[in-house]
Amino acid sequence: MSLIDDIIEGEIVFPRRFANAKRRGFGVCYYTPNIPDSHIGNHAHILEPCEIKEAVDEIEDFYRTQNITPRIDHYSRPGQGCGKQLREILKERGYQFVSEEYLFYIHRRSSQIKSVAGISIRRVQEPLPELLAMVEQTENERSMKVLRNSLQCPDFYLLVGFVDDKPVSIAGLEQYGPIGRVDEVRTAKPARGKGYCSAVMDELIRYHRQVFGGELCLCTDNPAAARIYKKAGFEKIDGEIESWSAWLD
Repeated sequence: MSLIDDIIEGEIVFPRRFANAKRRGFGVCYYTPNIPDSHIGNHAHILEPCEIKEAVDEIEDFYRTQNITPRIDHYSRPGQGCGKQLREILKERGYQFVSEEYLFYIHRRSSQIKSVAGISIRRVQEPLPELLAMVEQTENERSMKVLRNSLQCPDFYLLVGFVDDKPVSIAGLEQYGPIGRVDEVRTAKPARGKGYCSAVMDELIRYHRQVFGGELCLCTDNPAAARIYKKAGFEKIDGEIESWSAWLD
């Protein structure tokens, strides 16, 4: 597969680190009963050639038995896969759509990030109460639960920046086949603008190079975070990946 195909594959499979995955003939259904309002933890992908209407029927039946809103996500190269036909069928059924405004990046250049005094960075493998509290206060309870589930996955690497023994910034790393994927990048609100996120990202890049090697990618819908990623040496991929999500209220 090409690098773009590897990135798409990574976006499809990454929820397995915190969600249950039910394999079906058409693809996969992710479901997370303890986080029913998590979109990334509760959605399906149609990945194999199939009768699309029958696959959608099966998806709807599955999520209704879980008391979860039926949701289908789609990632592909523009114009490839079953995306066009699937959209038409979902529109007929009254699904709502959102085109994901994700920006995709590949690490290509040397980091220009300067060292930051006062921060120590290390891998954390347990759901430390102060870490979960930081994420919940910075984002929401749903994000905290996703992180807590993720830390139960041995293949998830979470780097945490501490200042005065308090967590201030985090970044996660996973390896899918030949590529590494950055996720869970967050900084406590009172600690923003002090270079802590940049320091953690810089360390994560070194960590990936030493432990895994190969390509490193990420996606974001946060323009402010994108500035940090560019400074860390990531370059944006333009127009190569189509992504959208649809759900049935």
